[in-house]
Amino acid sequence: MFGNSAMLTVVVIVNRFPVTSETFVVDHIVGLVKSGFEVTVLASECFQEDKQKIEKKEDIRFSLEILSKLKVSKSKIMRIFKLFSILGYANWKALFFTWERDLAFRSEPLMKKIIEIKPDIVHAHFGPNGMMASLATKRLNIPLFVNFHGYDVTVIPKRYGWSAYRRWLKDDAKAIVHSGFVEKRVKMHIMDNVQRVSLGVDTSKFKAPTRLQSWPHPLRLLIVGRAIYQKGIHVAIAMLRILKLRYAGFSPHLTVCGDGEDMLFLHACAKQHGVVQNITFLGDVAYEEVAVEMRRADILLVPSVTIQRGWEEAFCRVAIEGMAMGLSVIGSETGGLAETIGSGGRTCRAGSAWALFQEVSSVLERSTPALEADKAINRAQNFTIKRMRDEYAETIS
Repeated sequence: MFGNSAMLTVVVIVNRFPVTSETFVVDHIVGLVKSGFEVTVLASECFQEDKQKIEKKEDIRFSLEILSKLKVSKSKIMRIFKLFSILGYANWKALFFTWERDLAFRSEPLMKKIIEIKPDIVHAHFGPNGMMASLATKRLNIPLFVNFHGYDVTVIPKRYGWSAYRRWLKDDAKAIVHSGFVEKRVKMHIMDNVQRVSLGVDTSKFKAPTRLQSWPHPLRLLIVGRAIYQKGIHVAIAMLRILKLRYAGFSPHLTVCGDGEDMLFLHACAKQHGVVQNITFLGDVAYEEVAVEMRRADILLVPSVTIQRGWEEAFCRVAIEGMAMGLSVIGSETGGLAETIGSGGRTCRAGSAWALFQEVSSVLERSTPALEADKAINRAQNFTIKRMRDEYAETIS
């Protein structure tokens, strides 16, 4: 699209920036700047101090600006007229959905910001932001890239259907995805113009130590993820009880990095299964400390489950980070997780403590930490931070 990235300006649209659980957004922005693009991030919530830390650490500079909300009349009739003026009559169905109305109202201040900045490219992370950006850029003749990540192709369609995406996204928009799972859904329901970009791992942070030739005692299991039901931590706790009974000599211990709404439930699960002494809940852990915990661990568990709202694991960067660290990675067969792990680890039926135990048992009986590390590291080499940055830059260059 553009022959040279030098001095081209990119506007990146996110909800909040930066967010600990969305390190892939930070890596995208850092990669753009280091590839020669001038970047402005527009977000509903901005954390300037954290942004400055990123700049200092990466030796880069980019802009971060608040995306303000449009002040609208409290009169229902005036609000409807305002919506029609923004959306046009073709999108009248948006009147019935609060989330679509909110996106419409947010699109007008976004359009003003885009006109002010005059970017060469607009890149929106997550489908709803792509809808808003599409509305804001439809009369501006600016290329639009929409990054679909997970909940935007699982939870949102389950609740609202796919029609809003098809109505809102302009014909020349391009979708960016990170897995075949997401690519298939986008192509099937939204658009054909899709580009796959590999999510990368910074191997300067996630660098494997030398792994042993036999499994140590105690056996150290690790989970990295938010303490929410869909991450399947409760499944791992139930599995730990079986492992403790069948492999008592290994003195298995599970460490959980992450906090969330299910923390009390998980503590209750640990008590119910009699494994309180075998679990350490670390709560929120700084991203820099994740690699430290992975270095100490032997097996990384990713026991995600599909939930009623439709959520599935779309890619799971934690699995790649674990493989880069030479861990034995065992995940569940949900969404794009099995695709991500591939030949670098093992997968089992989602939601089954027994199935998870069988895979852990197979690793202990038939493999070694060193053997697991070899295949994990080999797989992780397909997901480098350099490859991700290069693919992002090539996509819009």
